[in-house]
Amino acid sequence: MRITVNGKHSEVPVGRECEPSVWNRHVGREIGTKSDVRALNGYLDTLQTKIMNAHQLLIGAGECITSDRLRDQFIGRTEKSYCVIELFSEHNVFTSVLKFSLILFLSAISLKASVASFNAVTKSPGRK
Repeated sequence: MRITVNGKHSEVPVGRECEPSVWNRHVGREIGTKSDVRALNGYLDTLQTKIMNAHQLLIGAGECITSDRLRDQFIGRTEKSYCVIELFSEHNVFTSVLKFSLILFLSAISLKASVASFNAVTKSPGRK
């Protein structure tokens, strides 16, 4: 089964086969009315419904919809994928934390130097 999003596709094996001569590629179904044909087409309908459910879950979670992400949701992979906006957001949070940490570190160094200077001045031999 091929999943296509914005012109990019991923494939998922469905575990069923069909002769190319009886396959209608326009509708993505096998041609015929026999029970085995109806069973295959019903199975494909079930898979299509599961793909649509996976799509709705991704939309509900606010995640980016890509063919790979949709395939992973469909087959049960839970690895997180990132959109550019998510990457920039994480980057911005990370750099903010680093800036804050650097400010705290420099403040601590400055405070330590000021205390050392104060101690040096107050303990000088000419002071009472």
